[in-house]
Amino acid sequence: MAGTFRSLRYIQGLRFGVAAAFEHESVLRQLNCRTIVDVGANIGQFALVARRCYPNATIFSFEPLPKPANRYRRVFAGDERVRLNEVAVGPSAGKATIYVSARDDSSSLLPITALQNQIFPGTSEVGQENVRIGPLREFVQPEEIEPPALLKIDVQGYELEALKDARACSIGSPTSTWNVPLWSYMQDKLV
Repeated sequence: MAGTFRSLRYIQGLRFGVAAAFEHESVLRQLNCRTIVDVGANIGQFALVARRCYPNATIFSFEPLPKPANRYRRVFAGDERVRLNEVAVGPSAGKATIYVSARDDSSSLLPITALQNQIFPGTSEVGQENVRIGPLREFVQPEEIEPPALLKIDVQGYELEALKDARACSIGSPTSTWNVPLWSYMQDKLV
């Protein structure tokens, strides 16, 4: 962990209150990625690790909430190989309600339940916002995906909906990594 704080990129993140999700670094270093698609980017915790592991990769990130998206932009200002899309990813284009959690990294397109707050105290709903939503193919074209590519999805129980369009972008390759929970505490059911 001491080496973690020697990274200029990580230090840049900390300047804006963003701690890199360095717990993923050892796994990422075992892969070889030229393109990273980060669905549910929040303030850039995962993208910071991805950038450190793959300094020349193109990163396409998706974060629908304005407040975390603005912080993400500050962290990655000047990085021309990072593209933030301020939208949610789902099977069809339009508008959707996002349920805003007291911890914005726990916000979801699915209603926040009492079970979520019981398991993760402090994540209760504090509001709702209307956000733009659309399939990946509206924001990332297949020719923009340079293999090998990694698809990271962390959207609080909405992963299966976000995945419905991934193949249209040619992201469903054997080198892709899928982050899909077995249980959605957002809807108190198995997904």
